[in-house]
Amino acid sequence: MEDPESFGKFALHILDILQPYKNSAIIGTISVMAPILKISGVRVGPGRALVLGMKSLLFPSSNIPSVRVNLVKKIWESVVNLAPDMFVVVSGQKGIGKTVAISTALRNKCGVVEVNVTAGDSADVIVVKSLKAIANLQYDSFISPHYSGRRVLLYYGWMFWSRPILVLNAKERELNEPYAKISDAARTLAYDYKLRVIVDGSDNTLPDSLFATKRGKLISVDEMTKEVLEDIPELQCFIEMLRNEKLDEIVYHIVGGVPADYNLLIDETKGLDGEDFQCAVDVFLKTLQGKAIVLRGEAKLSHPGIGEIYKLFLKTNSLPRSDELVQSIKRPSPDKTLRSVIIGSVLHLIPSTKAMAYILNNGCEEIHTVAQIREILAVKQKPANLT
Repeated sequence: MEDPESFGKFALHILDILQPYKNSAIIGTISVMAPILKISGVRVGPGRALVLGMKSLLFPSSNIPSVRVNLVKKIWESVVNLAPDMFVVVSGQKGIGKTVAISTALRNKCGVVEVNVTAGDSADVIVVKSLKAIANLQYDSFISPHYSGRRVLLYYGWMFWSRPILVLNAKERELNEPYAKISDAARTLAYDYKLRVIVDGSDNTLPDSLFATKRGKLISVDEMTKEVLEDIPELQCFIEMLRNEKLDEIVYHIVGGVPADYNLLIDETKGLDGEDFQCAVDVFLKTLQGKAIVLRGEAKLSHPGIGEIYKLFLKTNSLPRSDELVQSIKRPSPDKTLRSVIIGSVLHLIPSTKAMAYILNNGCEEIHTVAQIREILAVKQKPANLT
């Protein structure tokens, strides 16, 4: 475990001494010594191992802490209990707080390294990127990153009695861009280099093979519930304004539990109230619907058969990926209209966003106003006449 008792009394004592002085001359002295360590060759050995272990502990991420307490706990417990040949996959819709939850889970933990993975990166490229980050090789060197990385990891194990944590951030793909070979790289880094690997990506940046792998512990992150959104301090006043205007339910139905989109809406309504506020919200919801309709149209134009899948969403909110029709129809890559999620233990397709779900579930051909959305929701929520 990576708790204080897991890496020895001496290391803990040193960290306790340094913590109050992290902005003082002590750290300045370490900075002055860094070039000397580099010239002497210690930089890619014990010196770098010490920095690797203590940097994320003494200088944690400045991100706002996640309010998803259970998710944060689940991520950390998965990392702590990770078998040597396993890795963690945290997936979900873009903008719902996956990265913030990971950052919160790893805050004040030693040995945390982050690496960005771009579309099309091969497994070898990802491994080399990761080892360079671990050894802090910021330029091409005549020393192999594999050698340097193993050397740092060897000293790290001696000093901290644990394994570093590597976060692979999968970046978004453009149309027809290939998937990065992140699954193969994660296996290599976990098994060959004994790293604790976390893959952080949205559904359309991760290939289906990653959801089917037996080496990955999958954590599928759903949109935030309305109650969780209201726990975010930065959103509380705004959600209260929506509630006062009787817009909170309608906004959640179209925007969903995506804090990033709520922040965009806050920017669009800043300084407004009353009718002006309502109009700005109406325009924002129309914009989201418009984007969804355009994406649906583009997908049908490039892959006409996908329209048959869309028709099924008039009667359901999700479709098993094992469905014969779903398997027989080719979809765009990346698919901006549908995404893969695990429901229970089965891989399903669901609309990519709440706005897309509204468009597909209602077969919308045009953008709806707030009043029209309210009317449709009222009809759907009305109890069936049993007489």
